[in-house]
Amino acid sequence: MDFYVKRDGGIGYAGSQPEHDRELGIWLSFDLGRNYYGCLNALMSIADVESLEKNAEHFEGEGYDVEFAPDKVTVSNRFLEERFTSYVFAEAKAAIESFWRFIITVPDSAQAIRVYRPDLPEHLADLVLWEEQWRRPHPYRGRIEGIPTKGPA
Repeated sequence: MDFYVKRDGGIGYAGSQPEHDRELGIWLSFDLGRNYYGCLNALMSIADVESLEKNAEHFEGEGYDVEFAPDKVTVSNRFLEERFTSYVFAEAKAAIESFWRFIITVPDSAQAIRVYRPDLPEHLADLVLWEEQWRRPHPYRGRIEGIPTKGPA
């Protein structure tokens, strides 16, 4: 799955199987959007289920609920019961990781006024906040771009 910035500034996605990719693509591009903290939670869910630290993980978004299990990830539209799709775990993991890699390349808004750690790029500030709130290092530390092995703190 590939992601891009649309003319209106929103995030779009393109997949090789449009009908199959729809719920996962919409959840990532629209429901998560440029929410680094939310994406860090999605990456945590992937890591915790993959490492068998948890046998299942639930992610509740504004428009989608996502169930993570070792064999599959199910993305369900919260308002349209018939709109849900299950994805092979590896497929959902690849899409979520690709989405993280994409959103960290989108420039921060010049008009945004940030209170928490304005000295850091927004994705790193959210990483520090995430680790403070969860009281643990993020499980993707050193495993993916934008989440360094060490620092910032």
